[in-house]
Amino acid sequence: MERIVERLAAKVRGLQLKVEGLSQKVQRLRRKVAGLERIVEGLVRKEQGFIQESAPVKAKSGLSRHRTTERKHKNRPRDSQNTKFL
Repeated sequence: MERIVERLAAKVRGLQLKVEGLSQKVQRLRRKVAGLERIVEGLVRKEQGFIQESAPVKAKSGLSRHRTTERKHKNRPRDSQNTKFL
């Protein structure tokens, strides 16, 4: 009788672990589905014309790139070897 109870207890423990693993899987899949739903909603809105695609501003990207390199040069430490950026 005791052996039967022990075996059943072991089976129950195994099943509990299985259920735990499956519930984690379900949570992961739910998160994934939520993300995909958001993407689909965005695509549907775009298709229906709620979101208009803005044309890229070419001049702005060039200026921002120029500004960052300028800043990098200003922040370089001054030493006698590096006279290029002084």
